[in-house]
Amino acid sequence: MASIEQNALEFYRYVCFKITPEDTESMNKDNDYKAAMKKCAKTAYSDLRRGPLTGMGNMRKEKGDDVYWRYRSAIEDLIVHRITCNTVDDDPALFKIESQNSYNRWHKKTCDEMRSISSSEKYCVSSYLNNKFSYGLAQKWLNITLKNMLVAGLWDAKMRKLKKWLHVPVDDYVLKGAKSSKEPYGLNIPKNELPERGTWSSWDDYEKEYIKFQDLVREETTSKGFKCPIDWEFDAWIAF
Repeated sequence: MASIEQNALEFYRYVCFKITPEDTESMNKDNDYKAAMKKCAKTAYSDLRRGPLTGMGNMRKEKGDDVYWRYRSAIEDLIVHRITCNTVDDDPALFKIESQNSYNRWHKKTCDEMRSISSSEKYCVSSYLNNKFSYGLAQKWLNITLKNMLVAGLWDAKMRKLKKWLHVPVDDYVLKGAKSSKEPYGLNIPKNELPERGTWSSWDDYEKEYIKFQDLVREETTSKGFKCPIDWEFDAWIAF
């Protein structure tokens, strides 16, 4: 019989990510991470659709359930592929990354491919959104997927190694924390140092907006004694 702790963990994984004991049993037997990873990506979309992706409901009405679900599955499959493939161009696989620059390149390439799928003639997602499928939208879907994987506890050794390179998922709460001077989690980043486009979902310059913000957060969280930005984000998201 499973311990109470194990039962509680399985319950938590199912409630949060729809990951079943069968998913984890399969992973342990076959080293198949993909089913559970895809559920982390599915849950990430659920978080995103409550905000700037609300227009996706119109796509579903106009193009039908089949196209809508094929689009979501295409992005989820891409994210899983990018996480699990052995090499990415000339860069190492995600779980073999050894530097922030390598992680940033992996992240941008993944976002680029998400944007390519979204703008394809097959889906043409941008026409249903207030903004085109921007880097702001891509980063949220990807970063929440990775955060879900960190929280789910199924990839502990690999995610612990990767954790220091992870970006914070940018949203209104994180931006508020970055601007705030309220201790202990406010970073008090001056407004003139932040990207000029204040709405994160409209950010469409990966280096000048998105990475600029991530670098500012990394610098300030380090100065405040956090081990890595994602540790700050866990607390700041709740606080703000």
